[in-house]
Amino acid sequence: MKEKLLIFALALLVFLSGCGPVPAGKPLENSSPAASPGSSQPEAPPEQDDQEKEPTLSVPPVVTVEEKEVVAADIEKLFCEGGTPTAIMKNGDLILWGGNVFYGIGNGTGGGGDDVHPFPPTRHRFPAPVVDAFSSVVSYAITENGDLYGWGLNYLNQLGQDGENILTPQKIDLGFQVKQVISPGPFSIYLSTDGHVYCTGLDITGYQSLDEYDRSLGREDADSFETDLRRLELPFRCQRLAASALIHVFLSEDGEVYYQGLLLGDHSYTTPSFHHETPEKIIFPEKIVDIAVTDFNVIALSESGKVYVYGHPLSGISDANTDIQITEDLYQKRLENIIAISSGEFTAMAISQEGRAYCWGLDMRGLVDEKNQTGDPPTGFELIPEPRDMGYTDVVFGAMGNYNGTILCKDGTAYIWGDNTIGQFIEFK
Repeated sequence: MKEKLLIFALALLVFLSGCGPVPAGKPLENSSPAASPGSSQPEAPPEQDDQEKEPTLSVPPVVTVEEKEVVAADIEKLFCEGGTPTAIMKNGDLILWGGNVFYGIGNGTGGGGDDVHPFPPTRHRFPAPVVDAFSSVVSYAITENGDLYGWGLNYLNQLGQDGENILTPQKIDLGFQVKQVISPGPFSIYLSTDGHVYCTGLDITGYQSLDEYDRSLGREDADSFETDLRRLELPFRCQRLAASALIHVFLSEDGEVYYQGLLLGDHSYTTPSFHHETPEKIIFPEKIVDIAVTDFNVIALSESGKVYVYGHPLSGISDANTDIQITEDLYQKRLENIIAISSGEFTAMAISQEGRAYCWGLDMRGLVDEKNQTGDPPTGFELIPEPRDMGYTDVVFGAMGNYNGTILCKDGTAYIWGDNTIGQFIEFK
């Protein structure tokens, strides 16, 4: 099967490589002096000499230190969109580990090489507690006061800054406070606290096929594309975003769903895709409260706890034989009392009010297999359109990414499964 779009760089895949870890227990290079990981306040950063700086970047007052362990009971949220597991801790710190090919750990190192090297956990303590984060090709952290920090790959201005890749967390001033940010590939999309949406990086809305997108990224003049910060002109205020490498999805303040860009037809790339250069409304039977998106389907959670799927029913996310068909392109999953949804590029997860986790989709990496704790992805793929109970109980948080699924349970345990090529699995304490 043609292995994905790579998500431009997902084809570079996290299966490229990283650099070796720095010695454990020492403050990281280019880091501020490390506070004790258990302390409540970070030490003040050293005073900086006056010097001319990029106006939208600041020397980050961020404390960074390597960790010897990650305590599961101290984790508030755990997710792994790319190959870098990311934990938001209950005290507002951020811990990342695993793959560092795209500098996503923020420890001052990373990048290409001949071998893949898993990196040990790195803790970042920001001036204010982190409330949301994202880590894939680009890593972001949003603090409780709306400040945005970013680091990682920046070759198409994904971080909203001209220049080189950013190897350690830098405060980024976009001119507005940020509520949510996603960076699934060659662009970043931001939701402001007042409901407006902005983008940096590549404008993907005009591509009408996967081949056109792939050819565009391979052009010698790709670095000449317009990539500066721009506001999307939307006829509504937005409350939540979802995105894959080729599509933006918007949830309006009124509970309506719109998408913009290219929604692929099926995993064989033979079925015509859905394409809209301007936002197109999807009609659902009821008000929607959350959204997710794979490369093929838009997934929506209703206020009554039902899960709907829009798009071609050919890639495991929806299916005419197992789901309730509403229209030719809209299906309802046979799930009830759902309170949260998430998705990677091929697979989806739903968490029920009873604390159960269900997964389904096109399974290439053992993500829809409750027994896949080995880290060895299956050969080939399997279409699994009927949601499977993953066997966890009292789930309080769950997230599906491109390579891994993650779960937090009420008893303070944490789980990660799927791919382990670059050290995503660790032993939680």
